[in-house]
Amino acid sequence: MDAMARVGGTKQTGTRRAACTLALLFAWALGACGGSGGGGESGDGSAGGGGGGSAVAPTITAQPQSAAVIAGAAASFSVAAGGTAPLAYQWRRNGADIGGATATTFTLATTALGDDGAQFNVVVSNAAGSVTSAAATLGVTAPASAPAITTQPQNVTVTAGQAATFSVAAIGTAPLAYQWLRNGIDIAGATAASYTIGAAAIGDSGATFSVRVSNSVNSVTSAAATLTVSPAAAAPYPYYIAVWSSNDLTAGSGSYTLSVVDPASPGTMTAVDTVPAAAENVRNILRIRGGAYDAASGELSDPGVRHIVYVKGGSLYRLSLDKGASIPAPARLSSETGANGVVLDVAARSQAGDDALIVYGTSAGSTRYVGLHAAADAAPRAAPTFPGDLPTFALASWTTHPSTGAMTSLIWRNVQASGGSRLFSTDPQFANPSSLATFASAIAAVGAQSGVIGGSRMRAGMLFVADDKLHRLDLVNGTGLRELRAGVGTLMSGTVYDDTHVYLRTSVGGTMQILRAPDADTGAAELIASGAAAGGANDIVEQTRDYLVLISGATGENAVSVRKTDGLVTPLPPAPPNGIFTTSWSVLTPAFHEITAGNRVFYSIGLRLGSVLADGTDRKEYAGSFILTGALPQRVRPHMLQAGDLHTPAARGLMQSGNALRWIDFATGDLGVSVGTAPGTGTFGNSASPFKDWSIGAAGYIGWQKTVQVSPGVLVGRLDALYLAEEADSLRRLTNFIP
Repeated sequence: MDAMARVGGTKQTGTRRAACTLALLFAWALGACGGSGGGGESGDGSAGGGGGGSAVAPTITAQPQSAAVIAGAAASFSVAAGGTAPLAYQWRRNGADIGGATATTFTLATTALGDDGAQFNVVVSNAAGSVTSAAATLGVTAPASAPAITTQPQNVTVTAGQAATFSVAAIGTAPLAYQWLRNGIDIAGATAASYTIGAAAIGDSGATFSVRVSNSVNSVTSAAATLTVSPAAAAPYPYYIAVWSSNDLTAGSGSYTLSVVDPASPGTMTAVDTVPAAAENVRNILRIRGGAYDAASGELSDPGVRHIVYVKGGSLYRLSLDKGASIPAPARLSSETGANGVVLDVAARSQAGDDALIVYGTSAGSTRYVGLHAAADAAPRAAPTFPGDLPTFALASWTTHPSTGAMTSLIWRNVQASGGSRLFSTDPQFANPSSLATFASAIAAVGAQSGVIGGSRMRAGMLFVADDKLHRLDLVNGTGLRELRAGVGTLMSGTVYDDTHVYLRTSVGGTMQILRAPDADTGAAELIASGAAAGGANDIVEQTRDYLVLISGATGENAVSVRKTDGLVTPLPPAPPNGIFTTSWSVLTPAFHEITAGNRVFYSIGLRLGSVLADGTDRKEYAGSFILTGALPQRVRPHMLQAGDLHTPAARGLMQSGNALRWIDFATGDLGVSVGTAPGTGTFGNSASPFKDWSIGAAGYIGWQKTVQVSPGVLVGRLDALYLAEEADSLRRLTNFIP
């Protein structure tokens, strides 16, 4: 029994061990597959604890990233995730599933502009759950394109002084860059889609404006738009007109009346002074012109006669013509009682013409100076002498402030006690003399500042010859003396000026030379012609824009033009024996240079008026004995006659033949139709008469002198009428001074 029990017990124990072993293997297998461990027995037969694992939900380890592409290119989005496999993916666009998009990466093979802004995300899932990624945004841009003009700049018409704006519209890949051009030249700083001229001037009329639009691909230039600037309505005239008149028909006696006229209301003359009828009183009258000075351009606005200076009873008087609340009264300049008016001139002046130094002669033969605004009891001054030098002197030039245009110093030339000459300066009150240079020979001045000289400004330097050399003195600050050319001999007559140069004629060992010297502190003087090319015994009588005009012979039978740049000589049509070849603007309007803007030369031959281009072509002639009585400026209000003394190129002139008045075009030489008839007999605007004046104030009138014979051989002139040039090419009679 015990044996059987042991056998049985043994068998039973072995069976239990085998069962436990199988149970453990099964539990292990479940644990290896991630299942829960079942209970079992321990090795000693007790029940064991359960083991095994569970599925893990997915997580995003790398989010999809936004993408930017050019339309037509592919765009891809990717994701990375963790969790119990298997993981499933579903891409979505703007929240909607994308069919077939079930991988870790989604690619849009071809993008379009309509895809711009679309958002893409992905849902990742497994048996334990799901997770949704952040959304990535797709940016799609159009391919880069060259700029194209969609709206061209348009022509603009404004009145002088108004703003003028040009605009453009363009498309193309940004950013677009803009560069405006004026007459094909870049305008500094004009880099926006529009360009504005703050205050258009008459000189801007006819200018063309275009714009170049560019980007990284290319550039395109717009069509050109034209700016037209019309003259502004005439502003109230800022100056009065001064008029001399007399009703005394007895030659050499009586008196002249000085009156003023408001050109805006020309019906009334207001007498302001009477002056004895002596030649030196009425034929030596200074007219000091000026206006508002702009330092940036050097231009004067509303230019006209601001003051006149005249002699009465041995004293100098000033009449200021600036309009004010009342008619101005003449003011005596100084205590001078011996002035005879024979030497009466403006020695120096400010750019605006509001200040000046007057030089005059006395009955004792002395030369004196007085300021334009001197007090009535001020003593006139003699020119200063540099200490130690002889009392011989001459005012050579002066300097002005670059911003205000006011006189800052006077430049004198003097004779040294030891021989030779000196150039020195003082302040405008003749004080603080300072030596600038000394020379062994005398100083022959070539070009000195006189406000506005020639066709332009020539205010930067004074040129002079000394010690057989051409020198230049800087007139901006009165220093900077520099030699321009050696071997310059005797200075001849006929010096002329243009915008940037002085042209002068010298004689070196009997050979004539024409030099071209700069009005700047750089560059040397150039020899542009010599010998026969310099004209032999000729003088430079005038110039056009590009040529010098030289005339010689007792009757002006020899005339040539010399090109300024290279000295090319061209013979001009010769005058017949009964005619004198002259340029109308140098003889009939003396001392005015560069009145015309072009290259046409005017002359008279007997009873014919002629003109020819300075290159010898396009000759035109008209029958009749003509004189030039006024010139209409090119860049000033049309009612302002005679631009010559303002040195503004003129577009046309008023010609008189007999009593007929006609315009002549300076550019073409064409003679226009009659614009009026001068009343009575005599000469319209006779320059030998005190009655005649041009360009007085902004009105710019021309007077008519009626000559009356009071006895055989005795002629007396009287002012008969006042005329104003109208814009419609006509003359308007303002007032009649003699019933």
